[in-house]
Amino acid sequence: VTVGDGVGQVAEVDLAALASAIEVAEGIYSVKENQTQAQLDSATNVLENAINAFNEAIVKAGNATLLQGKIEEATVRLNEVTVGSGVGQVVEVDLAALASAIEKAEGI
Repeated sequence: VTVGDGVGQVAEVDLAALASAIEVAEGIYSVKENQTQAQLDSATNVLENAINAFNEAIVKAGNATLLQGKIEEATVRLNEVTVGSGVGQVVEVDLAALASAIEKAEGI
């Protein structure tokens, strides 16, 4: 996993938190003979929580279902209207703006 804000990436702080938790767990493990079972269990739980938090921090891909529906709705409107100044018609600049918005949305 790399640091960043893109899909599959994590923030630097989340990567650092996991690295710190691993370091602490390794330190406890290195002297495991001197640890009680309760201490080992606690260290295991802390590391497990850090792993879970890290996994939750990974940027997930979004759900584009709503966007797709709006693109389809806008495309239908674009194809329905005519340019003009009469009732139910639109001016060219507004039609071009809608077409541009659809193009931008499809590029996401």
